[in-house]
Amino acid sequence: LLAAAYFLDALILIADAGIYVVGKTSFVPIFTAIAAIINIGLNILLIPKYGATGAAVAAIFGFVALLFLSWRTGQFFFPVKIPYAKVFLSLAAVAVAVWISLSFSPILIRLLSLIILWVAVFLGTGLDGDVFKKSKK
Repeated sequence: LLAAAYFLDALILIADAGIYVVGKTSFVPIFTAIAAIINIGLNILLIPKYGATGAAVAAIFGFVALLFLSWRTGQFFFPVKIPYAKVFLSLAAVAVAVWISLSFSPILIRLLSLIILWVAVFLGTGLDGDVFKKSKK
C-alpha cells in the first residue's frame, strides 16, 4: 500500500508541471497542507482500528488529494498533454500489484505475478519502444 502511495507521489511530478512552468509555486505548500490535513485526519480515524494498514490507506488518500489538486491547477495554468491511457494502465497495474501482495502468501507466487505484471505494463505503456529506440544519425 505504501508503494502505491509513493507511486502517486511520483505522478505528482508530472501533474504539477504547469505550476512550475508558469512560476505559480505558491500553490505547492497550500496543496501540500491540504493533503497533510487529509492524511492526518484519516490517520486519527483509521489507525486505532486498522493499525499500519490504516496509516497506509490514509497516505494513499493524501497523495490522491495532492495529485488531483496539482494536476487540475497545473492543467489550468499550462495545459500539458498527458497520455491518460498509459497513466490509467499504470494505476491499474499498481492496484493489481497491491491486490496480489495482499491476496497471496507464498512469495514465489507473488514474485512471478508481479514480474508478469511488470512486463505487461512495460509493453502496454510503450516503454519498450522508448528504451529500445535506435537513435537516428
